[in-house]
Amino acid sequence: MKIKALGYITDKGINFVGQISVGFNKVVDITFIESDHFSIDYERRHSDVYKITLSDGKVIILPAQNYMALYEDGE
Repeated sequence: MKIKALGYITDKGINFVGQISVGFNKVVDITFIESDHFSIDYERRHSDVYKITLSDGKVIILPAQNYMALYEDGE
């Protein structure tokens, strides 16, 4: 199944990343990367992350423990 958006909880409810654009760029892909394949040096531990690819080719990395994935039916 394909991830269509990421949600995170604030005091005002659930917000979503990925269904719309980020700045002037569109989100073209969201991928979950397990801790075995990615490490965050400043925390000196491994962490699961979400990799967000934008239409201009830039990549945003978000810690998985702070977000929940919303999946599309199908794949």
